[in-house]
Amino acid sequence: MDKEKKQEQHFVSKTYLKKFTIPFNQTKYSFFCANIVNDSFRKPYRTSPKKECTITDFYNINDEIFLKENEECNTLEKIGMIRFENDYGKIIEEIEKFNVELSFDNASTLLQGAIMIKIRNPFFRNVVNAKFDYEQKVNDTINELIWEVNFRKDEMKDTWEQNNFTIEKRYEAIENIKESLLKDYQIQNLQNATLLRREKLIRENSGTVVEITNEYLRKKWTILESSDDIKFITSDNPGFCCDNEGNFENVRFYGNMNFYFPLTTKFTLRIESIVDSNYNGNTKNMYYQKIDNYAVRQINITTAILCNERVFGESENSISDVLSIIKK
Repeated sequence: MDKEKKQEQHFVSKTYLKKFTIPFNQTKYSFFCANIVNDSFRKPYRTSPKKECTITDFYNINDEIFLKENEECNTLEKIGMIRFENDYGKIIEEIEKFNVELSFDNASTLLQGAIMIKIRNPFFRNVVNAKFDYEQKVNDTINELIWEVNFRKDEMKDTWEQNNFTIEKRYEAIENIKESLLKDYQIQNLQNATLLRREKLIRENSGTVVEITNEYLRKKWTILESSDDIKFITSDNPGFCCDNEGNFENVRFYGNMNFYFPLTTKFTLRIESIVDSNYNGNTKNMYYQKIDNYAVRQINITTAILCNERVFGESENSISDVLSIIKK
């Protein structure tokens, strides 16, 4: 496999982050950032989307065993989020005009982009790693291979020997596979290969993300408009789910959960758990609601609590307002 030049890859779309900036000069945009977990960088400072939410080669797949034909190590980085990044600006323009309908195509792009931002995120990966015992899964798979070799060794002995492939070499090959799979970087390879399969399924209009999208297109979508005093912020892990009792989670697309996703400093999307009574199956109805300072602040606080490390806002005050309330 050809070695690619190392690349800083955004795990939150730069196009998305730009909606929380203000013009810094004629060609550049900036926002304010604070590191919630590091006291040395807790004071808001000016930065830009280009510099934030990046990890070197985060979406690369560095083992051919995880790649299919015509795929390269950086295929996920090349094709991931393309439709969202291309169309996000025009979708927001429709919302800024307070259009009461979105085409199903645009609504699907918006929601699928939000879902993929969640599951592509380091926050989600860390949660999955904590719940999924990768080492045990590898050991279970290897044990199954060894069992199969033992079960078929008499049957396959002549064939293996004809190819100069003794049973001892078979065992050695299995152990080499195990050793390779248990290297730390293989977890990232497996995760990225899974993401790449998801991206391709979305293009084929199939898979879990499409199923979730189709279900949530039937729900009630409300665009929450911020007050004039306090604007919405976002983070390096934008969006969260919340039930009607105020209990929140990073992401859970089942049960009686409402999904909140900051779109810009002025708008946040809320998808309620109830079915939209005006759902017609052709276009997506959009409802608009201006909310007070308290409601904006509660959304911003939850955004900050569920960040990886950083929150972003167009002004120093919007960040400081949250920092004065929470401690990570």
